[in-house]
Amino acid sequence: MYTLPKISVCHHDCPQTIDYTQAQIADASRVSLAYLIHLEKGKETAEIGKALRIASLLSMDIIGKERTA
Repeated sequence: MYTLPKISVCHHDCPQTIDYTQAQIADASRVSLAYLIHLEKGKETAEIGKALRIASLLSMDIIGKERTA
């Protein structure tokens, strides 16, 4: 499972994204380059729709799990 800051790690390490630049990922995901950079740095107020588009492009799943007390 990836947390938001780990999207950056996947961008750099996942074979399926090796040819994508940040600008290309942002453009294909319909987000600004600044938004993508902030997301990679752990943006805490990420919009789920934008994060889902980026994850889909990178062949990643976003998984929610029940919180434990």
